[in-house]
Amino acid sequence: MRKENKHPKSEKQLAITNIEIAGRSYKRQSEWFGHQWSTTDNAVEKYENDFYTKGDLVLWKSNDREPFGDMLLDFYEAGLITWRQVVRTCEKKEKETDEFWENVFSAQDMKEAS
Repeated sequence: MRKENKHPKSEKQLAITNIEIAGRSYKRQSEWFGHQWSTTDNAVEKYENDFYTKGDLVLWKSNDREPFGDMLLDFYEAGLITWRQVVRTCEKKEKETDEFWENVFSAQDMKEAS
């Protein structure tokens, strides 16, 4: 038997099944996964004490890195963080990802040129 979710979703929340933030698309999971954005069963209950906020950013306590957008959406719907924190954290993570790949491809280009 599935554990009761202590952060139930409203009808308004459940009506939003797809969302785009900072260029990435997210799709709500099925009822089996508690209509969460992430695929981790009971993600909020499992991780709600494992992150902290620093201004407009949400970071994991374990490594000071940003959670992925699906987790941020679950935290937001549970009332643990603000929408602004979701958006700003996603934007920062996307910027860092873009910079990472730019550096990888630049280093690869330089290696091939030499």
